[in-house]
Amino acid sequence: MFQYVRPENRELFPTLGGSPLRYAATTAHVPWTEVEAVVLWRQQTAQNLPWIGVLRPHDAPPLHGTPTSPAGKLMAGFGYAVSGAPDPRLVAAGRAVNGWRLDPDRLAAVVHRHAPGVQVRDLR
Repeated sequence: MFQYVRPENRELFPTLGGSPLRYAATTAHVPWTEVEAVVLWRQQTAQNLPWIGVLRPHDAPPLHGTPTSPAGKLMAGFGYAVSGAPDPRLVAAGRAVNGWRLDPDRLAAVVHRHAPGVQVRDLR
């Protein structure tokens, strides 16, 4: 979830891993200045699948790999409905916690260290 994007100055950004089939094209790094909160929730329709997302401002530019065509926006609406995200902005900046384990305490510690004003909202 977090990766040193600029190791020379130890700048850590939230990193949203991409789709396995198009990993590089769909992986996004989010600057801390665009992070309002880190949100944890459960997708009720898929056996309570846990999700994590970065809540960004309404006027933030689209993340790298986010479809902006009309069809892409339609798919985002479908993704919002299926993911159970508590806010539609979390669809493009959210990922299922599937195939890896999330440590909420470590997550909170990293967020507090690198972005003290950013909340971790656990809605699970």
